Amino acid sequence: MTTPTAAPISQEEIELYGNVLSEIKFRAEIAEAKLRDVTEIVELETAVLQLRKSIELVALGTLAANRQVVNEVSTALHKKDWGDARKILQKINPNYWPTPFIAKMVPDGMRTLEAFVGPFLSEKESQAAYGFLSNLLHANNPFAKPSAIDQKDVDKVRDISLKLRNLLGLHTAELGSREHVVVASMDTPPDGRVLVQLWNEVSRETRTLDSCQSTQVRMDESK
Repeated sequence: MTTPTAAPISQEEIELYGNVLSEIKFRAEIAEAKLRDVTEIVELETAVLQLRKSIELVALGTLAANRQVVNEVSTALHKKDWGDARKILQKINPNYWPTPFIAKMVPDGMRTLEAFVGPFLSEKESQAAYGFLSNLLHANNPFAKPSAIDQKDVDKVRDISLKLRNLLGLHTAELGSREHVVVASMDTPPDGRVLVQLWNEVSRETRTLDSCQSTQVRMDESK
């Protein structure tokens, strides 16, 4: 395996991560629309495909600062081997998976990110979710009687969709630098676009961020 870089995060890498998040948002919104009222199996399968690709993009997006190993992770994903992809990612960066937060301002002007309380797609849970989604995309026996939509499958796919939204809504990501943390919002007022910011991390334990020094990129999803 190629040794990952420890260089500081660049503006280009922030933009690359934002582009990946914009694609995830686009795909996740398609999935959510299809899941509102599932009457045909193809609607469920469309949602499943978009969610599975979104989970893959969550992993690949964290390699914005370690692009020399993207091919290794992509090869594992092409084989639908999420476990192998996780091992590669964990070796590169044990904290690669995004962490969901809610933001609060404290009196001294610092911004503190407090732990998100609620269901979200954890790194550990991602393997089971990926496997479940992949299984739903296998073709059934074309000569057998078409099976009805299993409501349990629909409910589980909706649950994965919700947890993915909660994971990424407002999250931090460690793309390689230990001195900085990427903070991303998937639905930023007033226009609802993706916003990615690079913050100085004052306290690693409490996730206190120095609001005085930041680089930000608002992604134009019309591109």
